[in-house]
Amino acid sequence: MDTPYNAYQEALARNGKIDFQDLLRLAVAGMEKGEIQPYPFTDLLVDEFQDTDPLQYRWVELHANAGARVTVVGDDDQSIYGFRAALGFRGMESFASTFDAQRVVLGSNYRCRSEILDAADRLIRHNEDRIPKLLRAERGTGGTVDTQRSDDEYIDAVAALDALQPKLAAGRSCAILARTNRILDPIESVCRSHGVPYFRASGRSIINRPQGALMCNLLEIVQGTRLNGLDAVLGHSGMSSDHLALLHREMGSALAQRQKKDLVALGLPEDTATAYRAFPPASHQYNVPL
Repeated sequence: MDTPYNAYQEALARNGKIDFQDLLRLAVAGMEKGEIQPYPFTDLLVDEFQDTDPLQYRWVELHANAGARVTVVGDDDQSIYGFRAALGFRGMESFASTFDAQRVVLGSNYRCRSEILDAADRLIRHNEDRIPKLLRAERGTGGTVDTQRSDDEYIDAVAALDALQPKLAAGRSCAILARTNRILDPIESVCRSHGVPYFRASGRSIINRPQGALMCNLLEIVQGTRLNGLDAVLGHSGMSSDHLALLHREMGSALAQRQKKDLVALGLPEDTATAYRAFPPASHQYNVPL
């Protein structure tokens, strides 16, 4: 039965790849079967434990069962990866009960003034599942909290910059935090248009962006220094995974040029066949290692 998962696994095999989840899955399966030995750790420290998913949890559990002394550190109030099956509070409680772990609740906060910490505390107390804790601002008082909302992200950006201007004019440095990296785009635009120097800490090189990586991939294929990755290029040009799978079933791991009528006879729509013929030179053949 053809499913997106099966198509994805076939594409990985065609390109000689495994993804990060496969690394974990295969390692855990190997340890459970006795084919792979756990690392001979004496001590294992796991940070951000609230973000572990069941597979990562099992990896830690297998090492604990093998004799490693395991310390996990996490904040159940920062459980934001539930969308990818992170265990959050449940994982922390499960670990503590399974291994009869000593619990140490850390309530001291060294980042924020008490006014900011108190506002955050009032919000997170609404979390349904959480470890009871008393938060203390070790830096004392002196913070302020203000709220403002608009219907336009650029108006938000201008308002944020206006609020910071007095501090910037006084020579102080300021930081703007956002929930996602994309939200920083209008902030960056407003800083540029207002002539405000800035440093985007979460910014990435253009080479690391999907478009740049795809172009580098294409150039390596054309130069012959890379023999795999053609699927990504064809997919970006609009070819569906079903049509890619159809071509590979007909041609195997090597994608070669064919006449348009032959491509249509295989089952490709005419526009897809035209796009495919426009991509590689007529005499060129691409080898995609299995």
